[in-house]
Amino acid sequence: ISYGLYVYHLFIPTLYFWLTPKFGFHIDNKYVYFLAYYLLTFLLAWVSWKMVESPIQTWRNKRFLMS
Repeated sequence: ISYGLYVYHLFIPTLYFWLTPKFGFHIDNKYVYFLAYYLLTFLLAWVSWKMVESPIQTWRNKRFLMS
């Protein structure tokens, strides 16, 4: 998950400001913004790990164990 956090943290502000008007959210509190920013980053990194990185790692481990 740490690699995903590193990669995705740069894109979250853009994603956040693009998504919030579509859902009708408007947050002026910097602490709530920080919490939302952190949660979105962590969620995206976790989904990436679960759907991309973990299957690739499993496939790679099976492939190298067979040879």
